[in-house]
Amino acid sequence: VFLQNRSFCGYFMICYGNGLLDLVHYISDIQIGKSTDLSLAEQIKIVTFPSLVFLRDNSYAVYDDVFEIERMLEWIQLAAQKTTVELNDLSFEHLTQASTGATTGDWFVAFYKDSCDTVLPAIESLGVRVRNKMNVAKVNVAESPLLEERFKISKCPEII
Repeated sequence: VFLQNRSFCGYFMICYGNGLLDLVHYISDIQIGKSTDLSLAEQIKIVTFPSLVFLRDNSYAVYDDVFEIERMLEWIQLAAQKTTVELNDLSFEHLTQASTGATTGDWFVAFYKDSCDTVLPAIESLGVRVRNKMNVAKVNVAESPLLEERFKISKCPEII
């Protein structure tokens, strides 16, 4: 979704919209739209315009690079794939192999609660940016008390 304020006059869509709309032919599950609805921007905490936001399931990632068509197309293709892993008490060891020392690569893990979930869009955006370089995960500590205790999570959000 392109978010733009009303004074932006559509220049962004004129320059970039057609190239991004062409992407729909290659990735059939993606729909591209635009909005000048400031309540949507406020809801997902967008403060700069124009913005490119990838909405997926119950999460979203915000494009944070220069507005060049090739870079945006590459980012959209990466954002279309699941980039963030949801870890919990049952899956943590299996997916990270932390206790064995033979980890499955570097991990960036954000611990959060529903009351402090404002970090989640940044985590999703990071997941897109570092895809294939680092694993990015999130843990809802309300649902994973053993991990909360193990990592001595005392504030929210907390990053390890």
